[in-house]
Amino acid sequence: MSSLVWQAPGFLPARPARPILAGTVTANGVIASKLDLLATYRERLRALVPSSLTDLQANWERQKAVERILQVMIEIVIDVADRLVSLKGRPPAPTAALSLSRLQEVGVIANAERYHPLVRFRNFIVHRYEDVDLSIVYGILTRHLDDFQEFDREVRAYTAGDL
Repeated sequence: MSSLVWQAPGFLPARPARPILAGTVTANGVIASKLDLLATYRERLRALVPSSLTDLQANWERQKAVERILQVMIEIVIDVADRLVSLKGRPPAPTAALSLSRLQEVGVIANAERYHPLVRFRNFIVHRYEDVDLSIVYGILTRHLDDFQEFDREVRAYTAGDL
């Protein structure tokens, strides 16, 4: 059985399959693969950051594109947190914010509070999509994209040699 994955031409680079390494911290490279994807999205998203809030408000397609990309990036952060918490033998967290707090408890990240606003934003755009405040979107685009890079750095430092 083959599976087809649609990719927008030129948006995501082709990634080679990673070998299954049973028993490793990366659990077959899933964490490394997700972090690589997070970095790719972050760099591609930087190219979509408008020069002003007014420019974002004037371009519906860009609004929806950046909202979706931010949502996926936050989902990657949550997925990595859930996986690492599980690999540390902890029970699944009932919320994404708690998963990040547990990631801090086990020493993977220094400050879960740094990432909690991103999780709240993700919840808002998923469940209250009709009321998205573009000033918040613009604020994330202009002041918080480095939070994703810091998450990547912290996870890679914790798992050094395992990814």
